[in-house]
Amino acid sequence: MPATPSNPTSPPTEASFRARALRLLGRREYARREMAERLARWGATPEQAGAVLDRLEADGALSDARYAASWVRGRLGRGDGPRRLHHGLAQAGLAEEVIEEALPDGEDWGERLDAARRRRFGAVPPADWSDWGRQARYLERRGYPPELIRRRLPRPAAGVAQDGEAAE
Repeated sequence: MPATPSNPTSPPTEASFRARALRLLGRREYARREMAERLARWGATPEQAGAVLDRLEADGALSDARYAASWVRGRLGRGDGPRRLHHGLAQAGLAEEVIEEALPDGEDWGERLDAARRRRFGAVPPADWSDWGRQARYLERRGYPPELIRRRLPRPAAGVAQDGEAAE
């Protein structure tokens, strides 16, 4: 029986894996490792997957650098900080050089931190130290370095003690 896309019992070929990969790449960018995992789930051997991925990269259809740039653009729009961006790209299996290239040069992370805080908590500064801590933890989870948070996050108004009680 000939191997055709309409015959599900025939073993998949590199051409069928390539066609599936191209359909996915038509929707969004993928990292090489992510696409290799997809191909493996579809039944591709490591050799088949490697050959398909090499050919896709040679044709310019698959690019870790393009994936990283696209991923960073999306995450910057959500307010993610530099540590979270770096970690996410590393989790995708990208090389350190690709990660460094994808992270924006000369980015004002302080301004981004301020914008993320305002978007989540509004323009009013923290009312007390527990509120300050809650905002600081949020910003740290978003991927901003603690030093930057301590420098940029407004301190509670004077007259508020560390435990939240009014100072005498």
